[in-house]
Amino acid sequence: MGARSGNNYLSALRKLKASLWLDDERIADPSVHPAFVRRARALASLYDLQAEHPEAMTYRLADGSRAGLSFIVPVTVEEVRKRGAMFRRWATHTGGAFLTPDRQNTALAAMMNAAVWIDEAERDADESRRRHRYYEQARALDWCCTMGETAAVECRGQLVPALNAVEQTSRELVVSGAVRLDELAPFAEEMLILGKRPERGILAFAASCNGAGITIHGHRDESQAQDPRYHAIFDRAAISWDRVFILNDLSDSADPETLLEAAKATPNLLHYDAIRALARAEAGLPRAAPGEAEPPRSGAALEGIAEARKLIAKAEAESARIASGMLVPAAEPLREALRLLAESAA
Repeated sequence: MGARSGNNYLSALRKLKASLWLDDERIADPSVHPAFVRRARALASLYDLQAEHPEAMTYRLADGSRAGLSFIVPVTVEEVRKRGAMFRRWATHTGGAFLTPDRQNTALAAMMNAAVWIDEAERDADESRRRHRYYEQARALDWCCTMGETAAVECRGQLVPALNAVEQTSRELVVSGAVRLDELAPFAEEMLILGKRPERGILAFAASCNGAGITIHGHRDESQAQDPRYHAIFDRAAISWDRVFILNDLSDSADPETLLEAAKATPNLLHYDAIRALARAEAGLPRAAPGEAEPPRSGAALEGIAEARKLIAKAEAESARIASGMLVPAAEPLREALRLLAESAA
């Protein structure tokens, strides 16, 4: 199918029927529920941009189909810039107000295609093939994914321990416990889980959000002024081995953050984060009132925004090639851009 439309996304979300709860309410269809409908429609409008601007928002695969540019594995500086421009279009469309699927797609592309997830001498060829097959499937179907890490959570008055493997068979890995999810959780079709197992190394896998034994919970604070916090509870959920990417890696680098760094996902995520922060800063600038030629603006804020634009361009221009052949943007200019934008917003 390749790059999807907004209608395709909303249709898939309606058919998903994940076990989704908001506080004590079971959510049958987040695409129409009052708490979620505006965000669901906003996400759908982003997918429509792909159809409206295919040259700017997608790229052509070897089979002639087109995929969203956030899935690209850049091998030239121009491809890094094109992906940045795609981030920019989506972020400008939303004003940078909320997390969007392109961040997760970019992380997935980096993680699934990097040559170095764990030490080369210990790397499992079957796991590597499984990761790449999953990436190709996610790209072909243009899934909306949520990402999470294993963590103990309190759910309905009970402390649920962090997720862990409880059984292995020839066909599947059985897991139970809790993971914290990002804000895309109620709108996602797939979840990517990366976590540390106590004294057992890394567990990384993918699961469908409507999988048997998986319940997604959202909890609002009393003011309901902020987005809910999300987690998933796995109750002996069976994960097919073709969706298990790392299990029991006991190398010195066996923790999620180090693995993300080793896969060179971090600079790609910083690329997204800086562009989203820039769009949010630009959206927050005051606009001219009727009859005024120019709106009142803070000189410091404008200077910070202008410098952040230059730093993002610098990071793209200084992209470096890693062992797998992928180009990643320079991280330090992006970190500096994020710092300046945070100061401008203060």
